[in-house]
Amino acid sequence: MKEEEKRKFPRLNTNNIKVLWRKEGALDNLDDIRNISGGGVCLAMDKREAEIGDVLQLEFKLPEGKIIHLKGRVAWIAKLKKDTQGEKENYEVGVEFIDMYDSDREQIKQFVDAFYPPDERKKKKS
Repeated sequence: MKEEEKRKFPRLNTNNIKVLWRKEGALDNLDDIRNISGGGVCLAMDKREAEIGDVLQLEFKLPEGKIIHLKGRVAWIAKLKKDTQGEKENYEVGVEFIDMYDSDREQIKQFVDAFYPPDERKKKKS
């Protein structure tokens, strides 16, 4: 079974959504969302500031203006290649949403569906 077929929610790759996040007792961080779905996000981080199992407070604004506030749990972390100068290590961090309003999940799903309609998802699985 392909990876995308295991997912409960389709993902949309993006590079235009910033996320403000924090762990309990830590300062705010601002990073990019690499992809998003109704079930979670993949964050791009230039430092490893989260660990698997950490619960994060997340706040981000969808392009149409809706601000989303929720909690998520770090599910996985992948270390990427260093930047072109070889100085920074970069990470992708998968965060599963664990505490959110149904209306916020619906807003995210509608945002994803607007760019990746259900009929297109069926074609990719074939």
